[in-house]
Amino acid sequence: MNQQPSPVHVRLTARLCLRAPTAADLDALFEIYADPATQRFNPAGPLASREAAGHLLWRWQLHWAQHGFGMWVVCRREAPEQVLGFGGLSWREYGDTRRLNLGFRLRPAAWGQGLATELGQAALALAFEELDQAAVYALVRPDNLPSRKTLAKLGLQPVGELQDFPWLSPSSVYCLARASQQLPVAMSSAPALAINAAQRVARPQTVRSKQLA
Repeated sequence: MNQQPSPVHVRLTARLCLRAPTAADLDALFEIYADPATQRFNPAGPLASREAAGHLLWRWQLHWAQHGFGMWVVCRREAPEQVLGFGGLSWREYGDTRRLNLGFRLRPAAWGQGLATELGQAALALAFEELDQAAVYALVRPDNLPSRKTLAKLGLQPVGELQDFPWLSPSSVYCLARASQQLPVAMSSAPALAINAAQRVARPQTVRSKQLA
């Protein structure tokens, strides 16, 4: 029997169909996350195996099961069977603080069309209008100009740094707070937070039952 996402886990934008991931998305996930082009700015590099892709998919599904939202599968409305990429919101550790993180990764063929911005707008609407969150964060490498431009279009601003890869310069932390909120003081002062790469996935791995950019 084919595993289908629940209707409440499907969202439509002007051009996109955004849905919860299923086991049927493993091939597309591995293809996109193993592509050196999509991982150009990721210090961890492309996924090395289908097993690694399967673990990432499991983490995403666990996040959905625990929180009722998570990373979306991104497709065009007129072609929902063709996966363009993945993106959305998930809880992520920023140092010793858990924050709502926006991430996205699309196939090269989907670049330059404003699709990441459209996806991001849907994610921000979810965060502020439905989840009632005070702020949304994103991590980006300093040299990743395309993603930085997308975040700027969405209204996110650089507010600090995160030492997520100890052997490299810190990643930039971006944030958008709700209009009625101020930026958290701890981030507005732009500290360099220490965190190693293994800590970022520790929380999903502690629960066995169930991805983030």
